[in-house]
Amino acid sequence: MPVYPLTFKPVFKKTVWGGEKLKRDFNKNFPLAAVGESWEISCVPGSVSVVKNGVFEGRPLTEILPQHGAEILGKKVFAAHTTTRTIMKIFFFAFLFGIFIKKLYKVFMRAAER
Repeated sequence: MPVYPLTFKPVFKKTVWGGEKLKRDFNKNFPLAAVGESWEISCVPGSVSVVKNGVFEGRPLTEILPQHGAEILGKKVFAAHTTTRTIMKIFFFAFLFGIFIKKLYKVFMRAAER
């Protein structure tokens, strides 16, 4: 089956440090108060990401990866990291890198305005 760009329903986590910053800075829409974390992609039990588009819509990532992991992650990555826990780490670091790039972009934009 051809794999397309997957999008996921974020998992929002209520935290003591939460507030409205995710709504304001990242345009997140969540019904909870005091959300401090938005897990964009996860294989953590109890917080597994669910696909929100295409033929996999409504299916959890942990159900799709065993069957289509090589297509989604690439053959080399999937072969080297076949456990769900390792794949979860890959997605987590990709997510952190995305946050870093967004923050770096904001810093450069502020500097450019001066």
